[in-house]
Amino acid sequence: MNIVYNSDNYYVVEYPVEHGYEVVDKQSSRGTYFQGNVADKFRESMLGALGEDPSPDKQPPINAD
Repeated sequence: MNIVYNSDNYYVVEYPVEHGYEVVDKQSSRGTYFQGNVADKFRESMLGALGEDPSPDKQPPINAD
């Protein structure tokens, strides 16, 4: 079990042996577990999000027209 993300609102846990993920909303005390193709797509999305640079100088300009 690996904690991938933990905040005041939710956490994400990876279960490498089971090839699955658990996402829990701490505010509502509800969560879900998924594995297989859904877990693969979730992992790809997480890696994509973590690879983006959120700094203001890396964001595209906002068109004020």
